[in-house]
Amino acid sequence: MTEEQLRELLHRLVEATFARDQYYEEDAARPELSQPATPEQISALERHWGRRLPPSYRKLLGICNGMTKFLLDVALLSTQELIDDVPGLETFEEPFPDLWKWIFACAGDSYDALAFDPSQTRDDGEMAVVLIGDEGEAGRWPSLEDFLQSLVARVEAELASERADRENLPE
Repeated sequence: MTEEQLRELLHRLVEATFARDQYYEEDAARPELSQPATPEQISALERHWGRRLPPSYRKLLGICNGMTKFLLDVALLSTQELIDDVPGLETFEEPFPDLWKWIFACAGDSYDALAFDPSQTRDDGEMAVVLIGDEGEAGRWPSLEDFLQSLVARVEAELASERADRENLPE
């Protein structure tokens, strides 16, 4: 996936999430993308994690170094939040000893997170992405690109369903 295709995918995610959320919340907030990470910030995260980041994640950080409402209430964490071990990450250490160090998105008030699984690293450097929920592993994708494509498709389908339901309501 090119950087331009990734930008378009993020744009679709932001717009569909915002439109969908307006059906549920009158004052729904638009997901916000932070400024891109600098090469120095990306290198600092790689030093902190002790390994090279997956190429798609490096590309994503080059577009936005964090995002609100990345996946419902789950925020895409900035490189600095990850380096500083944002409060709450340690709650994942005991139940997910092999994944908690690789979390890149989490919700502060719930038990939901996204993590890379370095044990499933492809030859191109991409790692599997794991959705962690309060019931354990809730989903797995071969790469961040696969996860993002699946997420955008799901949010757009939810939006289409909500629109169709509203159109069928009596006036």
